[in-house]
Amino acid sequence: MGRPFVDISGQTFGRLKVLNYTRRKNSYTMFMCECECGNTKEVSSHHLKRGNTISCGCYQKEKNHDKKHGETGTKSYKLWSQIKQICYNPKNQSFNKYGGKGIKLCDDWHEYTIFKEWLVKSGYEDSMTIERIDINRDYSPNNCVLVPLHNHLKNRKSNIFLEYEGKKKNLSEWAADVGVNYRTILGRYRRGIRPPELFSRSRPKNNSNLIGQNFGRLTVVERVENDKHNNVRFKCICECGNYKIVNRNALATGRTVSCGCYNKESTSKRAKTHGMSKTPEYAAIINIIGRCENPENPEYKNYGGRGITVCERWRKSPGLFVEDMGERPSPNHSIDRIDVNGNYEPSNCRWATLSEQGHNKRVSPRNSTGVTGVCLEKRTNKYIAYIRVKGKDYRSKRFDNIEDAIQARKELEDKHLKSS
Repeated sequence: MGRPFVDISGQTFGRLKVLNYTRRKNSYTMFMCECECGNTKEVSSHHLKRGNTISCGCYQKEKNHDKKHGETGTKSYKLWSQIKQICYNPKNQSFNKYGGKGIKLCDDWHEYTIFKEWLVKSGYEDSMTIERIDINRDYSPNNCVLVPLHNHLKNRKSNIFLEYEGKKKNLSEWAADVGVNYRTILGRYRRGIRPPELFSRSRPKNNSNLIGQNFGRLTVVERVENDKHNNVRFKCICECGNYKIVNRNALATGRTVSCGCYNKESTSKRAKTHGMSKTPEYAAIINIIGRCENPENPEYKNYGGRGITVCERWRKSPGLFVEDMGERPSPNHSIDRIDVNGNYEPSNCRWATLSEQGHNKRVSPRNSTGVTGVCLEKRTNKYIAYIRVKGKDYRSKRFDNIEDAIQARKELEDKHLKSS
């Protein structure tokens, strides 16, 4: 069995935006992509997801060009290169925070020399770095400023801020103020030690400094006997009223945050599904997704194979599908697309009976009349209405004009579809 088909149309990988599925090639799924430079390129989903291909080839050309300006060893070039990496290289550890959120460089800054000109005009020094004014917007001249590197580091999300005696500072600033090594303070903090013991120049006592402190749902009540491995332990009371003996390290690292009730609640929530798995509405949306996205589905050629897709909202949640479409009116109803060439989305779908859907079928390419269920018999040059219900074919008599045949088709629908 081959790999299951996953449609990645609309997703972005580096500079490439996936347009549509094209074919299977050597067991790989191929997609047509559009690069930021305007070129198109066919790439396998395998290479896109692994970050092996991130552009039409223009990125590599720029890298080769950049080697010629003689500044590849400068801090300004390394700064520019770092920004490009976090924006366009999925393998970069920070990509999810930048490129993964759609952050990119403006068109001009893809050229290092133009980026360097902006740095010079803005008064760049090697001790500076770039900060975006609006962190949700791209790297561009009107959204970036130069700041001293130490200021930039202070504003990092990973910094730990602590309020004590009316002052709020990060740990590195507290370390400088109290004259204690930063790593010492950080280690104490991670072990659950808090001011004033946190800032002590001597080693804090491990006996009672956690008493009264809160860790998740737990409040430390008293110190108890160490365990057999000599780990410091405390008796804690949980918000639910239960008591629990917890190792100091488990409290400090956040490994234990309750008497066990939190995990039970989380497990219970995970075990609860949307509650719709046995409903006809759930079956309807699952069938729709299957015939639109699974090439193994017998109906795929008439739906996904024709480019019919399911809106992202319905793909995310069956509950949103029911919210938009309501419950199925009766067992005789199913989902019908108003425009048979359009996608499955709220504005193009309705609950309809077989009779109603019979009026709305896609006309076969072989149909010379342009009307579903009406054909022109070549031998007699007369019109015939026909319908197929549950494997049986029903036909009308022959007519000289198409209007009578259309009326006969409606009568066949009323007779056979409503009774089915």
